[in-house]
Amino acid sequence: MNTTPPGTMRQMGRCGLALGLTAICAGALAAEAGKTLEVKLGETIQRTWDDVQKADYAYGPKQEFDAATKETHVWLPYGSKGLYFETAGARLTDPGPEPGTACPLLQSADGNSSGRLVFKLHFDKPIGAFRFYAGWSEWGVGGDTAGGVEYSVDGRKWSAIREINETKAEARIIEPFVDGKKTFSGLSTQDLYIRCYSRDKNNPEAGFGPNRWMKFRMGGDPAWGDVATTFFSCQLQVWVTPAEGGAAGPVNPAVGEATAQELQAAVEEVRAAAKEARAAAEEARRAAQEAREAAQGAKPSQPSPKAVTPGAPQPVLSGASRAEPGASAKVDPPPSAAGGVTAVRASDFLNSISVCTHIGQGIDRASESATALAYAGIRNIRDDANAGRIPDWISVHKKAGVKVVLTWSGPDDAAIASLIDSSKQLAAAGALLALDGPNEPNNWAVTYQGQKSQANGTFLPVANWQRAFYSKVKSDPVLKDYPVFHSSEAGGSEPDNVGLQFLTIPNGAGTLMPDGTKYADYANVHNYICRQPKIIDNMAWLNAAPLFHDWTDGIYVEYGKTWRKGFSGYSNADLVTLPRVTTETGWATGGKDRLTQQQQGRLYLNMYLAQFKQGFKYTFMYMLRDAGGGDAGFGIVDASYRPKTSATYLHNLTTILADSGSIATPAKLRYSIPDQPATVHDLLLEKSDGKFELLIWSEKASGTNSVTVHLGGSCTSVRVYDPTTGTSPAQSLRKFASVPLTLSDHPVVIEIVD
Repeated sequence: MNTTPPGTMRQMGRCGLALGLTAICAGALAAEAGKTLEVKLGETIQRTWDDVQKADYAYGPKQEFDAATKETHVWLPYGSKGLYFETAGARLTDPGPEPGTACPLLQSADGNSSGRLVFKLHFDKPIGAFRFYAGWSEWGVGGDTAGGVEYSVDGRKWSAIREINETKAEARIIEPFVDGKKTFSGLSTQDLYIRCYSRDKNNPEAGFGPNRWMKFRMGGDPAWGDVATTFFSCQLQVWVTPAEGGAAGPVNPAVGEATAQELQAAVEEVRAAAKEARAAAEEARRAAQEAREAAQGAKPSQPSPKAVTPGAPQPVLSGASRAEPGASAKVDPPPSAAGGVTAVRASDFLNSISVCTHIGQGIDRASESATALAYAGIRNIRDDANAGRIPDWISVHKKAGVKVVLTWSGPDDAAIASLIDSSKQLAAAGALLALDGPNEPNNWAVTYQGQKSQANGTFLPVANWQRAFYSKVKSDPVLKDYPVFHSSEAGGSEPDNVGLQFLTIPNGAGTLMPDGTKYADYANVHNYICRQPKIIDNMAWLNAAPLFHDWTDGIYVEYGKTWRKGFSGYSNADLVTLPRVTTETGWATGGKDRLTQQQQGRLYLNMYLAQFKQGFKYTFMYMLRDAGGGDAGFGIVDASYRPKTSATYLHNLTTILADSGSIATPAKLRYSIPDQPATVHDLLLEKSDGKFELLIWSEKASGTNSVTVHLGGSCTSVRVYDPTTGTSPAQSLRKFASVPLTLSDHPVVIEIVD
């Protein structure tokens, strides 16, 4: 979110961390220095991803000229063979042709060495102003150490672009480090120096000292599915404009005919559009996936460690999961016409429909997000905690009616008070849904009372943080009645048995934390469905099944028998009734093993239904809006907030089921589906006006299922809706006792008036 997202330490990203990449990148402690990058203003130098590959991924010049803004956009060098004016104490790694060899990096030689890298740009004409962009960065500076980026026009006197100067050193991910929006003006120079550094604040020339860690991403990873875009958008970049009187590029005589005000207005309009386009291209997330694949001891996100080998025989599906001995063999029993089936409130299902956003990171804009959420019928959002964004979330709540749950990647003691304060402000506005524990501590370490969790060491800080958080929430008079979600991924990934596979540790569990320790009200999983190379039969159903543990990362491997160390948790019987939520799941329309928009849209409808039918209170799809990098294609709306097919299908379904009221006790309906195939599932809802909405969906990966729904007697009115075609009935029937259906890979809705 994450919704790395959010991710803080998370969202690049899902998902931008680059943990442990040093070991898999070829690199050098110092590249050839004393080099100057010569730039001709007003010139465009084309460089495509094909050009990069042909050059064995080595640096080559790339720049673009914008005639409207007079800006020359320059992509800066990367890699061990880049053009640098000076390097010291810095390691420069190269991208490679093999998947997973990672993006080019600038990083400190180690955590105790001062590091610096200096670019020198020489322009053929004087420049008057510039903007600078640096995306993903990782820092471990503080105390007597500072780190950042600065510039100079003569190489002697330096001015800050951004500096980190903190009392206490803590590992931090900052993305972007410099967003490229600020203009540094008042210049008249043909030379520009840019320096990235970590150093002693009091003795800048000192070569060694504590807390000197610095790392910058200097390009995209060749293994990313959208690398043709992200390789360049992740580079360090400069936009320069000529000094007054120093025109750049060809002069258009027609420009002289416009008034100064008209010209300035046009320039500002184009500049704003350019910035928005750049921001959309440069947003990056998906750290969780990247961290799982890169960090030692972290479980890969796609595919799962337990993933079925492509081409190998799949489990035989008979309406049941592959479960432990003693588990129920039929998880989707056929409805019976005899006593009737008790409906579920339509409002309960609608209230389960949730999504992750990046408003907290400043990536998603509140107003456009509210419009998109309202259109799709989303009821809840999950976002990265940021106290400065409370007004934005309240605004989204007022415009779209959504409620909010905040999470934190890599929290410390202070995060508890911050989350509680932010949640109380949301509660006062009627905008709070719940409270959430640390996001994926297997990827982002938790610090509590001076102890930091380790993915390969101990999760005691995670356990103590979560216990303290839960206790403070439940003792707060405002928040005590709001549910607390467990720390995501914490149970399955715990390296020592601290009992995070329980909501409350039962007596005799034999965990490191004492019996009776209370962590949460709801189990919380990130059961990403994209763990197979393609959609298979019953995919959404199995992914939600509490006892299935083949290729999924669901309830069983997080709370039954942990996937990492095999610690015992709940029994099969308890897992079936365990209160649960999913706070991240999804499958992208970009990157490796991408889906088409139609496939994503149909699968998401099935997922929301299967999750709800199998006991998930809320399902948060990752994510609302498309981002770049590893996040490409995960959104239900595109980077410009326009609905993708998944948002359109969801809009149609929530419009068909729309119900502003509720009912105290849902009624029963007699219906049956004789010879119901294992890939066909059903869910009966009732609206507050008494109408029944019977959802029937097939999860057959290809082909169709033919079924007949018997209604147990003639009904006054029957309407059949297909949310993939619109919101109007596809068929209207009167006084019918049965409805024949040909189902493919998505739901239909039978509206019944008895």
